[in-house]
Amino acid sequence: SLQGTLCGLCGNYNDNGNDDFSGPDGQQLRTANDFVSSWAIGNTSSCGTLEPAPICLGPSREEAELRCEALNGGIFAACHDIVDQFDFFDECVFDYCNCNEEDKDDCFCNSL
Repeated sequence: SLQGTLCGLCGNYNDNGNDDFSGPDGQQLRTANDFVSSWAIGNTSSCGTLEPAPICLGPSREEAELRCEALNGGIFAACHDIVDQFDFFDECVFDYCNCNEEDKDDCFCNSL
């Protein structure tokens, strides 16, 4: 079995999702951009640079948090012992903040 012997962009297959952003040196990295960049090999100048994600503030963020709050209770409550809802909540807020205004409802459903 390869469990616990792998590393890289697909994680390490050790049943611990909290350490999947490990760089080649084993250090835990904070962002997806840092993680991906840490595994680059050779000259990466042709890859360009990754732009940071847009920041969602003010009324847009408040609306996103209000809509995504559904993940913190209701039908999703039964999953909280198994799945950390906070990561999903953060991703939902990020996705919703970056939805086009005309597609907000469809985009919200996909964010959940």
